[in-house]
Amino acid sequence: MRLQRYLEGLYNNRPTDSDINIFRDALKTLEEYDGLYYLRKQARKAELGDYDSEFERDVHMYLQSEINPLFIHDKAVVDAIGKREIILKDENDNDIIRKVHHALHYDCYLELTEELRELFGLGDQWKAIAVEGQGSYWHGDAFPEHQERDAFKREISGKENIIEIEIWDNWDREIWLSEFIRQINEQAGTQLTANDFTIIRNYLGN
Repeated sequence: MRLQRYLEGLYNNRPTDSDINIFRDALKTLEEYDGLYYLRKQARKAELGDYDSEFERDVHMYLQSEINPLFIHDKAVVDAIGKREIILKDENDNDIIRKVHHALHYDCYLELTEELRELFGLGDQWKAIAVEGQGSYWHGDAFPEHQERDAFKREISGKENIIEIEIWDNWDREIWLSEFIRQINEQAGTQLTANDFTIIRNYLGN
C-alpha cells in the first residue's frame, strides 16, 4: 500500500522521538485495515465461487430456473467456436484475421441440440445461446476497452451463429424474460412469445 510505505518512510526519518507513538499507531491502523480488507476479499470470493459478481450469479441462476437448467456458467469463446482465429470485416469491408484470446468468455452458455432448436423455432445453423450479464458501470462509457471487447465478442457471435443476449444490471428483473425473447427474435428472425416459453419450460420440466 502506497500510503503505508509513505508513513513508514516518515517514521524512519521522524524528526523527534516524540512522534514515534503517532506514526506507530498510524502504521498499526493501516496494517489492521489491510488485513481486514484481505479477509473480506477472501470471504467474498468464497461466497461467489466462480462468479465475478452477485449479478452474474443471479443471471445464471435465473436462466437455469426460468429458461433451461442446461445453461452453464462461463464458456471460453475459443471453446465455443473451436478456433483461435476468426475472419471478420474491417470498416472497408475487407477480410481481416483476428486472434481470439483464451481469456474471452461468455458468462452463460447453452449449446443448442436439435431438440432445443425445434423448441425455440430456430434453424439448423444456430449453434448456441450465450448470455452476458452486463454491469452498467464496468461496461459503460468510462471503460471504452471493455466496450471494444464486448463489440468484438458480438462480432464473433454473429459470424459463428451464436445468439448473444445481454442482460443489464440496471434492468428490473421483471423484464429479463421479455428481453431474452426480444433479442432472440431480433437476431434469429423468430416470433417467440412469453407463452411459448411457458410451454418450453413445462416440456423441459422446469
